[in-house]
Amino acid sequence: MRPFRQCAALRHRRSAESSLLRGIQGSTDDDLASTPRRPRAMLLRAMDEAMSEKSFDLLADRTLTVLVDRLAELDDVEADLSQGVLTVKFEDGRRYVVNSHRAARQIWMAAESSAWHFDWDGARWISTKSKDELFGLLEAVVGKKLGRAVALR
Repeated sequence: MRPFRQCAALRHRRSAESSLLRGIQGSTDDDLASTPRRPRAMLLRAMDEAMSEKSFDLLADRTLTVLVDRLAELDDVEADLSQGVLTVKFEDGRRYVVNSHRAARQIWMAAESSAWHFDWDGARWISTKSKDELFGLLEAVVGKKLGRAVALR
């Protein structure tokens, strides 16, 4: 009976993972920043059942690519993305870092003397510490550093 349970669990995981990937691949860049939050129970279910390394890598890479493209539009910063690490460089030499962390299935951000870890809630990356959304928080910290409003969405 045990092998049957394992097969059923594997089929369920693959089905849930496939659904998650279809959602990621079918979304637009704006969806990552503007889709309403889903209940925490859905997040936990998605993370436990469907967020394989491949799913996480696709989602995190897409998010970081959107961020680097939007940051590249700003005149006073230089943004580089390499191997899952987004580095934001300022004219005064300061650097902010946003990177994917596969083992934790999170995106991490370090800016000034603070650090945040973001979980995917099924629609957005939400900080485990402050409950802020990734795009909004990055807009705030970069905007504060530049002394003006910044739009990344």
